Amino acid sequence: MPMERMGVGQRHRHAVHMVWIVTLWVLIVLMAVWMLFPFYWAINSSFKSEGMLAMTPTTFIPRDPVTREVSFFTRNYEAVFTNQAFLRGIVNSVIVATSVTLLSLAIGSFAGFALGKLRYRGKTATLYIILAMTMFPAIAVLTGLYAMINNLGIPPIPSMIITYMLFTLPFTAWVLTAFFRELPTEIFQSAQVDGASPFQTFYLIMLPLTAPALVTTRPPVIGVLRVAPTFKFTKVASELRSRLCSRR
Repeated sequence: MPMERMGVGQRHRHAVHMVWIVTLWVLIVLMAVWMLFPFYWAINSSFKSEGMLAMTPTTFIPRDPVTREVSFFTRNYEAVFTNQAFLRGIVNSVIVATSVTLLSLAIGSFAGFALGKLRYRGKTATLYIILAMTMFPAIAVLTGLYAMINNLGIPPIPSMIITYMLFTLPFTAWVLTAFFRELPTEIFQSAQVDGASPFQTFYLIMLPLTAPALVTTRPPVIGVLRVAPTFKFTKVASELRSRLCSRR
């Protein structure tokens, strides 16, 4: 409706609405800048040499300390990507993250289906045990877990997969149980009437319906999706390993 045809009340509501929309977008932009600026600053600093980092005042674009011209220092990336230890670590991280994600989703989906749709004794107790397992911080059991893995002589990559599975699987099973519970029971009963086994019902009917849940509850260790918790835990594990080795 054109502004000249609006009444006083309509113009006031329109003005208030526009102010609200502008304020909302300003807040969204500010939040986006607040969240993305650390990433920009990290990338900006990666293209600077030590002399560029020591420049005052600091620059938001890499510049030469003498000429003040824009200059990107690429030797940092050359040093990293020619380091075989770094490349080997990236490959190991991808292997561990992918393995843990696939195994957690596979085992967690079976557990979620059993806990959400099947009837058996002890199901409630099992759910509470799983919930209790998610309450323990990883650092609280890290020492004992490392000692057990070290005594058993498990290789590094399998030991990391087992370790992450212990912390991601309870959460995955708990969340997927809620998703399976929300699925209509009539679907499960209809499959049974048609002669489908529990596994066929799970694999052919229930599992495709929970595809959004599988994406939502993916363990926080898969590549670019949510890789930060993995690296934080790896850092703690590395520090603990060095301390235990130093005591021998």
